[in-house]
Amino acid sequence: EYLNAISSCKEAGLRPQQIDSQVKLYRFAEVYSLYQSSCDQDGQVDFSEILLRCVELLRAHEEVRAYLHDKFKQIIVDEFQDISWSRYRFLKALIEHGNAKLFAVGDDWQSIYRFAGCDVGIFLKFRELFDDASINMITTTHRNSADLLAIVEPFITANPQHIAKYLKSNKRQT
Repeated sequence: EYLNAISSCKEAGLRPQQIDSQVKLYRFAEVYSLYQSSCDQDGQVDFSEILLRCVELLRAHEEVRAYLHDKFKQIIVDEFQDISWSRYRFLKALIEHGNAKLFAVGDDWQSIYRFAGCDVGIFLKFRELFDDASINMITTTHRNSADLLAIVEPFITANPQHIAKYLKSNKRQT
């Protein structure tokens, strides 16, 4: 449990002293503080911290922004449903300080990495978070049979937070 919570806090860019008082009741703030202190003391950073530091570099240094400005024309992100806040901030900084267009592919029905700090809410707010976004839906699957879709679709579509879509199958019955 603590590892999931630490990952979520790191992804959100929260420092131990920013944890609210309700969470402190469960001793989480102490564990998170020990984790961060240990990393700081040993000069270590985790993946979320690396990304957040890259965002800071992009914002703070004109020469870094100038270097990146014409380096990338397209940024392609696969499995976008499993993006985290630190990855989002890094991606957004690359786009804002560069000259690239984003092409993201994902399926909110397949989001499974919440335990690692990923947040499907970023995917669900794609239009709000990225300027001039357009969305193209793929509604035909070649992976799953119509029988399987008929079983799982009612469960997935019962979640009001997921994007409404109805799939058809091109997979042949075996």
